[in-house]
Amino acid sequence: MKKSSFLLFLLGLSLKTLAINYYVSPFGNDNDTGESSTNPFRTLQHAANVSLAGDTIFAMNGLYSSTSGPVLNITGSGTSEGYITFKAMPGHKPRITASGNVWNAVSINGSYIVLEGFELIGNNANITYEKAFSIYTEAANGGKNWSVYANYNTNGISIGGPRDETKFPHHVTIRNCKVHDFPGGGISSIQADYTTIENNLVYNNGWYMMYAGSGISILNPFDSDKATTYKNIVRNNICSSNKTTIPWISLKRLSDGNGIIIDVNQYPYGAKAGEGEPYLGRTLVENNISFNNGGSGIHTYLADHVDIINNTAYHNGTVVGYPDIFTNQCKDVNIINNIM
Repeated sequence: MKKSSFLLFLLGLSLKTLAINYYVSPFGNDNDTGESSTNPFRTLQHAANVSLAGDTIFAMNGLYSSTSGPVLNITGSGTSEGYITFKAMPGHKPRITASGNVWNAVSINGSYIVLEGFELIGNNANITYEKAFSIYTEAANGGKNWSVYANYNTNGISIGGPRDETKFPHHVTIRNCKVHDFPGGGISSIQADYTTIENNLVYNNGWYMMYAGSGISILNPFDSDKATTYKNIVRNNICSSNKTTIPWISLKRLSDGNGIIIDVNQYPYGAKAGEGEPYLGRTLVENNISFNNGGSGIHTYLADHVDIINNTAYHNGTVVGYPDIFTNQCKDVNIINNIM
């Protein structure tokens, strides 16, 4: 074995050996070691701040909540050999809630991340249509009371967003989560790559936001490499009763509220049609059940290279009248063996 290869081999062994399991409980203490279930950290954020490639953060039973900023903001990254994993401790059912001045209950801006086994609960039960519409009207007339607006637009899990290209996340998996009753979107990926969203239950989201959200959405993915194979995967999810009741502030009318949407990959975020490079990767939407949504069950818009296979979509378009499965202004979209 070459000396350089041998050193890389030893480094890989070292990284694997140094991987740590951390534990978090709402009754823990961030000044503890966090390395056992009897000495857990108190906050998911502290665990995120100290975790490195290969580490696993086990969340124990209890309620993790915030009224000012994300409950969990992941900015560190794992590696292709060692993801950072946030997951429910076996036998536990951790819950995350967010309301007030919170735009995203969970925000992921790192790469090689797994989030698994959480229930995320929004604040729909404490919001009225009348108040949400008045917030929209105020913002549409030039208002900038963002700390108040956040409560009516809180998203569940947000991967990426509009930012410097060097910070775009990639290789993020959201698995086995329950995301419901957020006034904003359920699970969204914006300007990210290699996003996998699988085996989640996503319902009652998007009701009160003024930004046209959906249950699951992938918007303006970016190419972290030049691969043209499947890079984004949405599979085995159940999406229901996601809808919009407040107009989209950009168009001043109701829009979206889809169960699943693959949205705009023909040009980059912030560009116009024909500007910038289109996304090269393919997206797979497979084996999902999507019903009773205000928009489509499954929707593609200005998004190319998508395969929609073996899904069931029924009784959608309850608000805006979109078809159950709808491909709109797209190329190279295959719709195969679905039930509508």
